[in-house]
Amino acid sequence: MASKPEIHLATRVQQSPNPIATSPVDEDLMMFSQERNSYFALKGPARAIWERIAQPIVVEQLCEELTAEFDDVDIDECQRDVIAFLTELQDEGLIRLID
Repeated sequence: MASKPEIHLATRVQQSPNPIATSPVDEDLMMFSQERNSYFALKGPARAIWERIAQPIVVEQLCEELTAEFDDVDIDECQRDVIAFLTELQDEGLIRLID
């Protein structure tokens, strides 16, 4: 099995083109992946990340936007957390990396 590419600050990411049904519920975003037959609930920063990756974006820029929106997060912590979250999304087939 080939290993998946690692996500770095210079990586450009975008939501996968696979169909994902989404529905806002209060402050959260509920998602359903038909391909995986799985539900996901995105809250706070996770929802903000998902919304921002509707279009291709470089991880470093994504982190800069998030730290501007969420005052209580420093850039280093944001970068670690965003890369970890994007890796989870990648494992679930919910994002794609763009060359």
